This record gives sequence, C-alpha cells and structure tokens, in this order.
Amino acid sequence: MDSTDLEAVHPAEPVMDEASDADREVLRSRKPLREEIEVLIDPYRNSTEEPPFTSDELVVMTIISSDFVWMSKEEIFRAIITTYPYFIARAVDHSVHRLRRYDDTDCIMDPKDEVEFLEKRLCKERKGIFRFLDLPAEIRNSIYEELLVYPSPGLRIRGRLEGTVSHRVGDEVGGSVGWYTDIDTSIRTSIDWGRDLDRTGPCFKWPNRLMWPVVELCHLDLEVPVTCRQIYREAMPIYYGLNSFSIDSRSILDGTLRGFPAAAKPHIKRLHLLLGCREPAGLPIVHFPRLDFKLDELRLTIKDKDWFSFGYNPEYDNYARVGGMDSIVALAANAEVVEVDSTGTPGERMDDCRIFQQFISTARLQSNGGDESSSSDGPDKARNDFEEA
Repeated sequence: MDSTDLEAVHPAEPVMDEASDADREVLRSRKPLREEIEVLIDPYRNSTEEPPFTSDELVVMTIISSDFVWMSKEEIFRAIITTYPYFIARAVDHSVHRLRRYDDTDCIMDPKDEVEFLEKRLCKERKGIFRFLDLPAEIRNSIYEELLVYPSPGLRIRGRLEGTVSHRVGDEVGGSVGWYTDIDTSIRTSIDWGRDLDRTGPCFKWPNRLMWPVVELCHLDLEVPVTCRQIYREAMPIYYGLNSFSIDSRSILDGTLRGFPAAAKPHIKRLHLLLGCREPAGLPIVHFPRLDFKLDELRLTIKDKDWFSFGYNPEYDNYARVGGMDSIVALAANAEVVEVDSTGTPGERMDDCRIFQQFISTARLQSNGGDESSSSDGPDKARNDFEEA
C-alpha cells in the first residue's frame, strides 16, 4: 500500500447529511462500479486464498465499497482485514510470532482440572432438589469418598502446649488440633462433629476446655456427615478408614487418640507418629492408655535429632524407660505393618532409626507371646528414606 498516498486522505465521514452536493454526485456515480467490485471480491470473502489484487487496488476498492466519502488509513486497514480471511490469518500470525519471540511458555492442564474449570459452562442448570438418602448405597459411598478422603499424605494433626490458633497452613495450632492437608487453600471451616449426635464426634479434653478440630478443606465439604445420623454412620467408616492420620507432636498424642469416637476406632487403619523433641527438655513421651486399634499400617518417623535422649547417644535399653513407650509398642503389636524411618539429611539419624526399629521389633514379638508369626502377616518394613536416596 506504499504506492498510494494515504497521508492526504481525511478521516471518514458519513455520506448523508454531511456530504456536499458534489460529494453526493460522486457517490451516486460510484454505484455501478461498486456493484462490479462486489462481484470481484465476493469469492475471497469466505476463502483463505490470497486475493489477486495489488495494494493500490485493495485500497481503491475498499473506499468505493464503503459508505463514506473518505476514509483514514486505520479505517482502510480494518476494512481490508475484516473483508478478507487471508489477511486476518496474516495479522494473527504476525501477532503470534511477536508473542512467541518474547514468551515461549507452553501450557498444559490436567484433564481433571479442565473438567472442573469448565464445569459451570458444561453442566446443565440444576433445578429442584432430591433426597440424598434415596440414592443407591454405592452412589452415596462414592460421594462420601469424593468429599471425605484426602490425598496423600492425608490429615496431619499439629499442636503445641501453648499459643493461639493459627490460620495458616503448615503452622502449629496452639491449644487445639488442626487437621490439615498439604494443599494450600482459603476454604476453611470448624466442624463440631458431635453436635446433635450425642457428642460422638472426635472431640477431646484439653485443660478445662473442649477443643474441636479445625479442618483445612480442598474443595471438600465436611458438613455433609453431620446432616443426619444415618449419613454420619455411613460416612464415618469411609472417613476414618480411608484417610491416613499423621500426629505431629507428642504433646497432643494422648488427647488425639482419646478424641477419636469409640465407634470410629475399628475403622482407623493408618496412623503416622512423628517422634519429635519439641517439648521442654526432660519431658517424656506423654503416657496414654492402651487403645484397641487394629491398624493396617503404623509409621514411626524420627523427626528431630536425638529425638528423646536430648543429646545423649541412643541406647537400646533406653527406649523401654521412655514414658508412654509401652503404648506405642501396643499400637505396633496390633499393626499389620510397622514402618520406621526418619527425616533430615542422609544418614543423620541412621543409628537412631536402626536401634529404634530393633527395639520395636523385639517388643512386638514379646507382646505377642514370642510368636513372630502372630505379630504380623508380613515382616516389618524398617527403612530410612534418606539412606536409600
């Protein structure tokens, strides 16, 4: 279009009312030519084929085909782009090329996220209500699993002796128990699981106070199980049986295990105890009574260096003198599989892990009357993640 002098072309104005008599005469004389031009360009309106016209011809035909006496360069350019698909593609390619030049990022989405993101657009509008308990049992169970089963590593229970309730994922919760997933999300609710259910929910006694779990949701709704007794009874085995519970502090071990409803304990199959040394020096592992847990898996993780000896080298006999160790042994004796591992740098607590695993294995054997086969259907899985790495 360089050969056509458009600098002198004035901004476009409507023909009617604004045009002079001379302009009106010019526009009337264009009508036959305009009809012929429409015949020429019509095959290229819906085709990506390049039009056989020069730049000058495109400009002239665009002006003649318009309803304006004159047109600016911008208006001529827009008219050409919107008339011929070929030039639309060229303009898009030019823009994409510039975008790729400065940003070569590739985008990918998980199929599950794609469906969730477009759910509002794809799903038909729901009208009316239905009775949830009228659904078949297998469908209700599928809904319970979708709502109540958390992804690995499951629910992590954190706590400390003093402090205030934290509202950030990953912080400890003082004076309460926080049940967290590792997914950071802003949806949060406090659920009184025992409300109107004869206090059968997982509440527990703290000094002179009754504490309820603070649950971090990841697009889940924990209010469903407390809508009625039947739903609570149906959902409880799924919630307690399919989730893994990780207890992060010895100071809340007693209250946490006491707090599980008696009816829920047969369904709890996976416990993870993190053996740390955060409490004041000299404080033994809190003692709690023997509990009737029949676990599929008990995982014991040595979290802090010198986790119970407070600087002294670990000795095999020392473990038996730690307060509350008999209860941990009782949990291990009733577990199908016991895992012992540690956190930290490679090899940092290899001795602790090895000696503690030896102690637990021997104690389990003694608790089950010396019959190694009765302690578990399979061998202990004693491992150190970082040693293997």
